[in-house]
Amino acid sequence: MKYLCLVYLEEKKLDAGESLAYDEVLRKSGHYLVSEVHDRRSLLGRFILINARDLDDAIQVASKVPVARLGSVEVRPISELEKQ
Repeated sequence: MKYLCLVYLEEKKLDAGESLAYDEVLRKSGHYLVSEVHDRRSLLGRFILINARDLDDAIQVASKVPVARLGSVEVRPISELEKQ
């Protein structure tokens, strides 16, 4: 299942190097789908879309986001729309 990890923190605290390194960890584990840095005018610093077995797995992955210690990470399940 897909989960969206929304990373909230102050702009000045975003460490791109740490974030990119963790993206690579997620790629190797098979969790990574995509990530982007959000518009710097808001508290949403970036998002990471991941694959996870279940919510517990997604929370485990999100808890290891390096910048989470400087802010917070919200985990949301993503449902795909079905064609009718």
